[in-house]
Amino acid sequence: MFRMIILPEAKADIRNASIWYEKKQKGLGKRFIVIIRKCFLLLKTNPNAFQIRYNDIRTIITQNFLL
Repeated sequence: MFRMIILPEAKADIRNASIWYEKKQKGLGKRFIVIIRKCFLLLKTNPNAFQIRYNDIRTIITQNFLL
């Protein structure tokens, strides 16, 4: 069984990025959060589909969400 851990620092980075994107373009920060949540769900439901990058940490690359 795999367990996904999102560190508080990562959550803060995501929140700050969302705020930054929202300032650049209305709605873009919200779209960023939607894409991140989709990535988390994908990682959680099918972790073996993604490569191990650091020790036993699997990573995923987000899709382009810019308009």
